[in-house]
Amino acid sequence: MYYRTYIELITFCKYLSIPQLIAYKNAVKEMKNKEFLIALEVLKIRLKTEKYLENDKNTNKLFKNIK
Repeated sequence: MYYRTYIELITFCKYLSIPQLIAYKNAVKEMKNKEFLIALEVLKIRLKTEKYLENDKNTNKLFKNIK
């Protein structure tokens, strides 16, 4: 797969599920090119976001019990 711009590549990675993104990252890992670097950064961001959302849900449950 060849993407001409960083925006096209980021958009492609944005629409992949986490398992698909991990598979894509592993597929382009050997090349260590912009595809690998972008996939790696998008994966980091998405995992941090999911972890934050999960923690936020737990926090909301705690506050509901206090009220």
